[in-house]
This record gives sequence, structure tokens and C-alpha cells, in this order.
Amino acid sequence: MDSLRFFKNLLSREDAADCVLCTIIAEEGSVPRKSGTQMAVFPDGSFLGTVGGGAVEHMAGQYAKSLCTRQDAYTEVRHYGLDGQQRENITGMICGGALSILFQKMDRRSLEHLSPLKTLRAGTQSLYLLMPLPDGAAGAASEPLILCGEEELPDGVRLQRKKQPVLQGQLFVAPVALRGMVYLFGAGHVGRALFGILRSTGFPVVVVDDRPAMLEDPSFDDAERKICMPYHAFPEALPISADDYLVVCTSGHGGDVDVLLQMLPHQPLYAGCIGSKKKAAAVAQKLLEAGLDEALVARIHSPIGLKIKAKTPEEIAVSIAAEMILCRAEATEAE
Repeated sequence: MDSLRFFKNLLSREDAADCVLCTIIAEEGSVPRKSGTQMAVFPDGSFLGTVGGGAVEHMAGQYAKSLCTRQDAYTEVRHYGLDGQQRENITGMICGGALSILFQKMDRRSLEHLSPLKTLRAGTQSLYLLMPLPDGAAGAASEPLILCGEEELPDGVRLQRKKQPVLQGQLFVAPVALRGMVYLFGAGHVGRALFGILRSTGFPVVVVDDRPAMLEDPSFDDAERKICMPYHAFPEALPISADDYLVVCTSGHGGDVDVLLQMLPHQPLYAGCIGSKKKAAAVAQKLLEAGLDEALVARIHSPIGLKIKAKTPEEIAVSIAAEMILCRAEATEAE
């Protein structure tokens, strides 16, 4: 679950003010989940999200549940060993590393700070959660949760990678929403299969097709937007940027060319077009003949997707999603 969806689901619960938020703030060695991963634990023992499963999640969940009855904005950092060494909390897991988890008892004030996330449209802007750490092992932070935009980050944090969590002194900063939308052109068999995978892996998706009936499929009800119009006449206001992903799988190569001619000049982070090697070469030639720069055309992933010998629409969707996940991870590491 992506961070924005996690918090939207959390804020929708009536018992949100009674939960404890568990956040991995540091890790070393081999661990099941990385820094910034979050889980909310509720008084009845139910939970949202994950901090890695297995014994570490069970131990963290049990401790978080014990904190749910507190009325203050209590915070505490606990350390969990996954390497068999004599650490504070031995989990019995043998992954080979260790985790530090910040426990924060939520309250009404914390929820008010997070409330802008309720209506935030995914992929449109970057927001960060500033989480002050207690001075000792435990304490009550005066401002346990602060939500801010990129331009409002403390000066010291501006020097850090903007797409990755940062632990700096007594402050942990984690992105809860990042710019970057998927524009999926084509709502056919592959588009429909791909949409579900992308949503489940944290990509917000705008679906575009020139056939109204295709967009009426309930499979796309969770789309950020659904746009129906001819592929040769997109509005200039379609806000594709360098943070976005372009997936082109229209019903024919003519539609693919129309989309790529208009969208590639915006230089999206990822651009992929479905088709065989022969079709990819033909589409590239048409784009070059239409005047697109050779360097732009060379950026297209076509045939689209990782080479896993996919055949069915569902398998092809998996290969495309995997390629996009890899692109996202590499972009985050390079930031």
C-alpha cells in the first residue's frame, strides 16, 4: 500500500485517534521492509499496513496495542534484532539485520495535521511528514506529526534526497505523497489488467481511451480520472511532466503514434508502447518522420515490459508493471 492511500484509509476510520502509528525509521543489514514503512495498530488489535510481517510485526503490534489506551501524544523508539545478536528485542528472525521503529500514539491534533491528505489527489504534489523523535527512549513530543510541502522542508533536509525518508538528528522525514501520475492510453485487455496491478503497487492512474464503453468498465472505478476523446486531439492542459509515466496500448498503431507525438515532448519519466519488435520499429520510424528528436524516440520502452516471455494480457501487464516499478525505484535512488 502506498503512503497516501495508507493515510487516506487511516483517516477514514472512526477509531483513528485511538491508534498507534508504527514507523520504521532506521534499518541495517537485510530486513523485510525499509525505512519509512508504516503500520497503524488499533485498540481491538486490528491493523493497517505492515512493518515486515513475521515475529517483528507481531512484537511491534502487541506493544503498539498496549499503548492504544494512552491519551497523550506519546512517542517511543524501540529496536528489533533480526540477526540473532543480543539486541533490545530479539525476534528470532534470521534476515540478518535490525530495525528501529518509532511508536506514536495518535490524537485529535495529529489527525488535524494530517487532514489535508483526505482530499489530496494522488500524483499531483509532494508532501512530507515530519516526525520529531523523543529525546530519550520514550517521551511526549509537543508536535508529533507535521505535514509540509517540499518548499517548507527544514533547511537541513533540503540537502537530502527528496524521494527517500531521512533520519536527521531528532527528526524523521518521510514522503507521504509524491508527484508522478501514470497516464494509461488504452482501456483494452492489457490496459484493464495493468490498471489493477498499478493501483495495488502504489501508482495513481489516469485512464484515456477514445471508446466511451471501454471506460465504463467498473475495473477502472478507482482511476484518478477517466478521459474519453480522440487520440489525435488531446488538450494542451493534459499535465504530463517529467515525474509522470506514459503507457501506450491503444487499439491500433495509429493511435499509438498520435499519443506519442503529443506526449513524448513532455519527456515523462517513463514511456512505454506495446507491440512487437516489428511494430516498435515502424512506430519509431513514423515518429522520426514526423519530426520528433531521435533521442526522444530512443527513450521509448518498446516492446514494452521486462522480457519474461509474457503471452496473455495478464502476463504482459505483469511485465509492464515490473518495468515501471524498476524505473520508479531507480529514479528514487538517483534523486
